[in-house]
Amino acid sequence: MGCLPGLLELRPDRSCRGPFPRSSAQLLFGAGQRRASVLCSVESVERHQRAIAAHGTEVRAIDLPGLGWPLYREVKSLNSPRITALSYASGPVSGGSSLIVTGTGLDTTSSVVMGKTTVPTSAWRADSSTQLTILSTPVVPGPGPVEVIASNYWGRSPATVADVFRYGDGGPALPGERVVAEAIKYLGVPYLWAGASPSTGFDCSGFTMYVYSKLGVSLPHYSRSQATYGILSTRTWRSCPGTWCSSEPREPCGHLCGRRVDDKRPRSGDLVTIENVFRSTYVGARRMLSPCNTEQTDPRLTYVGAWTYHPTSPASGGSFNYTSAPGACVTVSFTGSAVELFALTGPDWGKALVTLDGGPATEVDFYSPAYVFQQSMYKKAGLAETTHTLTIRCTGESNSAASGNKINIDGLWVTGTLTQAPAPTLYQQTELVYAGAWTYHPTSPASAGSFNYTATKGATVTVSFTGTSVELLALTGPDWGKARLTWTPRLPPRWTSSARICVPTKRLP
Repeated sequence: MGCLPGLLELRPDRSCRGPFPRSSAQLLFGAGQRRASVLCSVESVERHQRAIAAHGTEVRAIDLPGLGWPLYREVKSLNSPRITALSYASGPVSGGSSLIVTGTGLDTTSSVVMGKTTVPTSAWRADSSTQLTILSTPVVPGPGPVEVIASNYWGRSPATVADVFRYGDGGPALPGERVVAEAIKYLGVPYLWAGASPSTGFDCSGFTMYVYSKLGVSLPHYSRSQATYGILSTRTWRSCPGTWCSSEPREPCGHLCGRRVDDKRPRSGDLVTIENVFRSTYVGARRMLSPCNTEQTDPRLTYVGAWTYHPTSPASGGSFNYTSAPGACVTVSFTGSAVELFALTGPDWGKALVTLDGGPATEVDFYSPAYVFQQSMYKKAGLAETTHTLTIRCTGESNSAASGNKINIDGLWVTGTLTQAPAPTLYQQTELVYAGAWTYHPTSPASAGSFNYTATKGATVTVSFTGTSVELLALTGPDWGKARLTWTPRLPPRWTSSARICVPTKRLP
């Protein structure tokens, strides 16, 4: 044959029996103006690999008919780029900052990917064989880890702990995020049948068993058995890191990390890596950890309005609270850096407004076509380590697809310490400011034993307060009329508001 640089020729020996034929392998490579060759008689893949390892970095093209996956992977690995470090461990949630990538073979890079996003060619440059600069990191919807991948003719850079970039500065807060943080420590660990240790290797179920054991979850070393643990999830679990999943009936399981951290198909030469979650062979997912560390029954939460307790085993802690009363709310106070709200979603659920520390309200929709428990509805991380107040309020509204307007709370995850939420203060009608003719009426069923009433058109009562909500309590009956309420909020910094009740007409009791 002619001496073509970078060609590996196999000459099978038909007298040899076995899974890998006896052959002579000739590796040809160019070194300046010289051409050198290595000729070896091999009887196993391991000897092929030793020959390639000695000279594989100089291969520029390859012909591998009948050679087999392990050796081909070895050649690809030796010639693909490698990432050994990133310039910093975390970055902005929105993206846009530059990132220095250090490694080997980076001057051969043809594409760069961060997480699921391909970085445009105009947004990165290869500075040298050991450095690549991402001029503008892609925009992502929220904080979390992504893998930085550099690819060339031979393939993508192998997954390692060093190529993981974390958007945001809050670090892992939820149990599932801590599962992901633990899982990515073992990127690059080789596959080993029945393996369950990073020092020797993992198989798929051994990997999940080992990772979850670090968070106190005991699983069997068998993926079919693992598939019976935890809570069944639908594809909406993409928003819940740390979920166990299976992509083939008898094979891989992994952890959600934007893409999937797993020990791939059970074959020699594979590594713990990160890859896309959903395939045509997707089977299902299970949540092994409850996302809540605070149940909705915690007495430190303060409920206002009509709420109903509902026991059901799929909910966190076996129950949730719900309401359909417009204005009904629940208040949570905590000292810490992150909070996340979990709830049940379904076809007959409506909308809520969520406010944090009196800031702008965020609308949250509890609707989904099917009932799904323990769903993440609202999350804030990276908060200052001070006291915060979260309020969830029923709007009485829903989207056009929903058949009801209820909202619910199943539990919360708080990074920090839950504190007692402020209870509403009850003021009697005798403490308010009146204008016009009002009559004091004592009666034992009323709050504090009395109420005030008027039938004078234009008579008013004014309430001024500093706070986040107000509720009016009164007597209703067949002989009572209507009142008009006007709201006059005062702007920050005082956050003081006033409400005036003007009674146009009223029949006497």
